[in-house]
Amino acid sequence: MAVVSNESTGAPRLGTDVLVTAWRAVQSLDPGTSSRDDRAGINAVVREQGHAEIARAMILLLSALLDVLSEDVAREPGEQDDAGDDALSVLFPPLMRQLRRRFPELAPTPLPMIAGVLTAALTGQDAVAWRDEFGAPDQPELASLTCLLWLVRDFFDAATGKGQADAMIAEIFEADQLQPR
Repeated sequence: MAVVSNESTGAPRLGTDVLVTAWRAVQSLDPGTSSRDDRAGINAVVREQGHAEIARAMILLLSALLDVLSEDVAREPGEQDDAGDDALSVLFPPLMRQLRRRFPELAPTPLPMIAGVLTAALTGQDAVAWRDEFGAPDQPELASLTCLLWLVRDFFDAATGKGQADAMIAEIFEADQLQPR
């Protein structure tokens, strides 16, 4: 089993099974793709590993996608003010707006923390370490992270081509099981 960690922060390692479960949870939001077996498998790993580990994996995956999107934003030609556009000003507003529009059933209480995670990731901080400073997330925050990661995946695919987020995540983490089924 491969493991992933940010050695500079000393954060605990994330196993491939946790990353796969986090990514599968995101893929399960795709219309018509989730089966009862998929949900049962996701729930079993969440129970075994805990919400905190799955949330950490989601934040790591989110950061990986946002790193690439941020580079694209910085390179995009267009009308820019003297300071230029940055990932935070370009990506944060539509992502948070779409989170509320596409997932109105999400509890509002975790949204400030979700906004903080998104800000940390878009400003190049270690978003996992940033989130770890506040203790373990609860179930509503995990649900919000899942929806946010699904949106980022959707934005990524819109910018790079359908299925590119799945392919990039599988390549980065050397986990073929992250590819769609």
